[in-house]
Amino acid sequence: MSFKTILVAGASRGIGLAVAEHLVSQSDRLLAVSRTAAPIDEWIQADLSELTGVETVAKAVGDDRLDALLYMGGTWETHAFTNLHSLIVASHLC
Repeated sequence: MSFKTILVAGASRGIGLAVAEHLVSQSDRLLAVSRTAAPIDEWIQADLSELTGVETVAKAVGDDRLDALLYMGGTWETHAFTNLHSLIVASHLC
């Protein structure tokens, strides 16, 4: 399968970088987004937790239609969930 435009957020290292490297040959344009440098041709430095980072990415995408957007970044924060918002881990559902 081939995609025209793919955006991978969190593409500077780890699984995000591995996914970006795998998909770069399957797209006409792959945009790698991260706070730290990513070894992908079209890298966008942006912190998506900040509005200015989102605006930077939107400007870089321009009028292109995204065929896929993968968010591969993030860290586990123990206190991020409350009684109002929780995370259900799929393995607990089995």
